[in-house]
Amino acid sequence: VRAMIVEWEADCNNDGVVDYGQILSGQLIDANSNGIPDCCESGTACEVNLIQNGGFEFGPVQPDCSWVIHSLGSPFVSGWSVVTASVDRERLSLMCPPALESWMSYEGEYTVDLDGDAAGGAIAQTVQTIPGVPYRLSFELTGNCAPGTKRMSVEIGQVSTQFEHVCTASNPQAWSKKTIDFTAIDLQTTIVMRSLMNDGRNGPVIDDVRLVVHPSDPCPGDISGNNKVDGVDLSVLLGVWGTDGSGGEFDADVTNDGIVNGADLTIILGGWGPCPN
Repeated sequence: VRAMIVEWEADCNNDGVVDYGQILSGQLIDANSNGIPDCCESGTACEVNLIQNGGFEFGPVQPDCSWVIHSLGSPFVSGWSVVTASVDRERLSLMCPPALESWMSYEGEYTVDLDGDAAGGAIAQTVQTIPGVPYRLSFELTGNCAPGTKRMSVEIGQVSTQFEHVCTASNPQAWSKKTIDFTAIDLQTTIVMRSLMNDGRNGPVIDDVRLVVHPSDPCPGDISGNNKVDGVDLSVLLGVWGTDGSGGEFDADVTNDGIVNGADLTIILGGWGPCPN
């Protein structure tokens, strides 16, 4: 009598890597936990997250509704290292009482407050990149909100971009998605996420950090989507000047740096006219 066992693993996006392993690593999202990437179920393109453990779910198990401080040089979670001061990893699920913290996790159960037992904490991760290829980094931002505004920066190579969360009176605090587009110049790119606070333990909180290959936008100044850069786009931009660009019908933050300013205006003026075909 002869018998055999055949193990079959799905690769729905045909990238040569087993889907389940990419789900476990956080590279592909499986929100309903059925072992199939959400992108494959919806028929959309699967963007593989190049960041390891972007949701901070993989690491030492913490009790529900708890927080653990990690200092410079101490073991942290898979993929990340603490490079300045200390940070605070929280496990905050729907089971936790609303009064415990001013936010809930964006995805999964873990988040990171970039201020641990002091201000100015930072974490970093180095990823493999291809020089000349465009990438998009995105993450969710909220705050451990004692009154005030929580400020942070993201450093990619030698470029630093600042973001902020303005605390509101009611909890839980809302999350907002932040993005940065860049073109890699080296085979490895280090990403540093740093608190810019100096007032103690209540800092900016991050979750769902993602890095994907992002095709260049051939017409970034076309805010309105009418296939040309014209007075409509300029009017939209000026109407939300100094904000994050999301207050109108269209998103006017062309550079995705969190504020509509002269950098966005430069792109619009430089691309004035019909969009490339």
